[in-house]
Parts: sequence; structure tokens; C-alpha cells
Amino acid sequence: MKRILVAALALALCVALVLSGCQRETAARESFEQNPAQQPAEENAPGPDPSEEEPEEIPGLEEPQRDADWYADRYIRGLSLQRLEDFGTPTDLPANDLVAFFFMANYDGEDKLPIPEGYRSNTDGVLLLPGDEVESFVMALMDGVEEGHLRASQYYNEDKHIYELNGFGVTSGGSRVEVTDYTQQGDRVELVFDVYAQMTNAEGEPVEIGPTATRRAAFLDQGDRFRVLSLKTLFQADMDKLMEDAGLM
Repeated sequence: MKRILVAALALALCVALVLSGCQRETAARESFEQNPAQQPAEENAPGPDPSEEEPEEIPGLEEPQRDADWYADRYIRGLSLQRLEDFGTPTDLPANDLVAFFFMANYDGEDKLPIPEGYRSNTDGVLLLPGDEVESFVMALMDGVEEGHLRASQYYNEDKHIYELNGFGVTSGGSRVEVTDYTQQGDRVELVFDVYAQMTNAEGEPVEIGPTATRRAAFLDQGDRFRVLSLKTLFQADMDKLMEDAGLM
């Protein structure tokens, strides 16, 4: 009977130690699992060196390896989302804006793809965007948008099933975004971010001003893909004053 009690107590102690180990920070747990003999056995062993702690996280951030730049790249910069007007739902956006969104997200701005051969008219420079590409891209990202909404755009050519864009250059002015807050509830992700304008002064030197605006964007994230839900401006700066302060006026 004593042997049974001893065995039960030993088993309980092992379980307690395992549970305690599960509560360690990820880095500490990995170190414990890889080098168990080097861990102190005493209950009052010194804690981890503060200099080795994880870097400070964005408020609400659940995964330390994903910092502000990661969220800006994944959700905002890559889509040029900061350049759209406010909307409570993507279906509020005019069809022309949604077609322009396809172009900005893919071809307009730093680090974007070059416009493919055949997309630009040889005669008048109009961009000829294949209908299937525009529609599949926009509908996959913009929650609730359907083909009929897009085809109401004045850019749509029904006979050729293409979208014809006029007046778009390869780049339409630079901007930088900086995520300042991140929250997630279930599969809904919300980001607050500042927008900075990148300009050139009279001497040809680059100048950044801002933040020109602070905005909040909401997304439905499903792991390997996400959909845009809304975009709202929280603060809009006085551009004239910013440019004057920067010596641009």
C-alpha cells in the first residue's frame, strides 16, 4: 500500500512539473526542453535575465514574432489600402474606386509588379485590364463585392470584358504607413495606423511629412487569406501646415 502511495505522489509531482513547464515563455520552454540538465532544480532559482526578455509588443499583439511592420506589410502596404476613401463596408465604395484598387494594389507604387506586356494600349496609353483578373482579385479581398457591382464601373468594356483605365501613372505619389495598434477578436483583426507622405523639396531631396492621417482598418482573417471589412479615418492633418513646416511651401 505504501508503494502505491509513493508512486501516486511521484506521478502527481511529475504532472505538476509538466504543467509548470507549460506556463513558461516560449523561449524559456524551448531552452528547457533542449537542455534540461542545465536548468536549476531549486524552487527559488533566479529568473530569466531581463536583458534576454522578448521585445516589447504592440498592445494586443498575440504573436511576438509578428511586429508592426509585419502587419503593415500584410494588410495595408501591399494593397495600398491607405489610399482608398473611408467605407463602412466595401460595397459602399464606388465601382471605379474598386477597379482602381486592383491597379494600385498590383502595379502602382514602390515594390509593385511592372505592368504586364499587353496591358497598356499602344495608341493612347490606356491600361487594358483583363476582366477576370480584376474581378477575381477584388472579390477575393473586398467583402461582399460581386461582379455586378464592379461591372457598373465606367471603366468596364462589356464587349471585350476588360477594364480600361485612363490617367494612371506607374506611381501616384509615395506614402508610408506605420501600424500603432493591433487588436483581434475571433477572426476579426483591427489595425490603427499612421500615414506619412513622401515628397521632394526644391533641392530634389526626399522629405517625409506626417502623420498626414491616422486610420483604422478592419479585416476578416482566415489564416492563409483575409478580406477587407472597413476603413475609417480617425485623424486628418492640415496638409498646408505640414508642408509649410517642412519648408515645402
